[in-house]
Amino acid sequence: MLKGARKFRFEEIATGFIGQRHTTCLEIDLNASPIISILQKTVDEKTKIMVMVKAFSYGSGSNEIAALLQFHKLTI
Repeated sequence: MLKGARKFRFEEIATGFIGQRHTTCLEIDLNASPIISILQKTVDEKTKIMVMVKAFSYGSGSNEIAALLQFHKLTI
């Protein structure tokens, strides 16, 4: 979907996209959990960190991600 004011002539831009295909790849590194520790050290210890995990997130392993976040005592 392209949105914008008519003066930007998005209909012309849209015709350039017709027929183009691409693939998208989502990579989740569960071994990147040290980043969580860095974040926890960066904020005040009284600060709570809340994360959201989208239900049925297209097979991205939401259960595994939620378990990892709970392990690190993050609010889900």
